[in-house]
Amino acid sequence: MASYESQRYCYFPPDLAIEVVAFEESAENVMRRALDYLENDTQQVWVLYPLARAVWTCSGGQARLFSAAETLYGGDLLPGLALRVAQILPG
Repeated sequence: MASYESQRYCYFPPDLAIEVVAFEESAENVMRRALDYLENDTQQVWVLYPLARAVWTCSGGQARLFSAAETLYGGDLLPGLALRVAQILPG
């Protein structure tokens, strides 16, 4: 079991981090958070862009942008997971 401080922070990284980008958020802030996750041993980062209906993923040093018509797969981390971006970000 993970230990928690009074602020309820977890002391280990998530296997999968998912960020939803707000309209007014800068690309620099989003990228900084994604890099922080990856530098702290998070296996995959998914960045969701609701207005563009797109998802940017990064894992194993590879980055890819998925459009609404494409399907995200969980790979080794989430075997059997297959989600169309349009399911996550309906238009």
